[in-house]
Amino acid sequence: MKLLSWHIRVALGALTVVLDAPVSAGDGAIVLGPRTIPVSGLISSAARKSVEDGVVAKANRPSGFGSPATSADKALWKQVITATDAAFAPMIRALRAHARASVQKTEMAGVPVYVGTPLQPRTDRLKRAILHVHGGGFAMLADGSYAEAMAAQIATRCGCTVYSVNYRAPPDFPYPTPVDDSLSVYRTLLKTMNPADIVVQGESAGGTIATSMVLQARDMSLPMPAILVLLSPALDLSRSGDSHFVNEGLDLYLSRSIASLIDLYAAGNDLKSPSLSPLFSDFSKGFPSTFLQAGGREILLSDSIAMHRALRRAGIPAELHIWEGMSHGPFGSPAAPAPEDDEVSDEIERFLEAHWSPKP
Repeated sequence: MKLLSWHIRVALGALTVVLDAPVSAGDGAIVLGPRTIPVSGLISSAARKSVEDGVVAKANRPSGFGSPATSADKALWKQVITATDAAFAPMIRALRAHARASVQKTEMAGVPVYVGTPLQPRTDRLKRAILHVHGGGFAMLADGSYAEAMAAQIATRCGCTVYSVNYRAPPDFPYPTPVDDSLSVYRTLLKTMNPADIVVQGESAGGTIATSMVLQARDMSLPMPAILVLLSPALDLSRSGDSHFVNEGLDLYLSRSIASLIDLYAAGNDLKSPSLSPLFSDFSKGFPSTFLQAGGREILLSDSIAMHRALRRAGIPAELHIWEGMSHGPFGSPAAPAPEDDEVSDEIERFLEAHWSPKP
């Protein structure tokens, strides 16, 4: 069968995805011809402006952006990582600038950790903490600036101490090193903290690593954290779900080219192994209450949908929140969040209040 290819046309913020495909496809596959997908009419004006700007940016993005030709070429990967980190630097600076928290760098079990302390801590959370695992496609944003900014941002929002893990990353340190580093920090926290006072949070690839870490801790008979918060996580690295195909081209930030990043991280291991793809784990053995957030247009949407069902089938308290018209990540910027971005934060806080118990 001929491989599908696609390109983008831009018109008033709409995406026209043109597919070159066979007239018919077997095995139940559906071939869709050219489609024009307008901006959702159900999102805020700020979110709409973000989508319109993102469509133009994506249409002008160079071919092969952020994806080396071969995942085995470490030198090429490091060039891409350096360029990507530079592109995200203004966003990270803004994220840090708009936070109201102090941050100190330390080491826990030999792992660099950024400890965020809110300038106005909540009195009911003085003995509580969030262990944060940052995203960045498994390999990007690992110089510490993003972990520092997220420590400050989350501490500001939640009013408690945040430990943001700056795990070692590919290409020099693929799986399982990022999971092992995160687990080392969690084990260190358990020496002085009640596990019921700990929340683990991860976004994007950090959600993958955080979930794998929690599962590994469980299988080592370590106590579970109270809550797991997952924002647009990658939970099935085999990319088997509908959204990896249906939302290809619609997601303004991710595409199926993330396969090269996944291969870099997985380092030849089975992508359907539960240690790499937490979706395929046995949750009947125990798991913390879990908050899942995803965008309706992101290619990772199926990962969250399937994870939510897997947790519910196992009797684990879990909530899934999907935002209309949203790609991977928030609509707005740290300086100007869209109303939907504020809703995400509000829903996380409501979930923490409901499940972070007993009260101290």
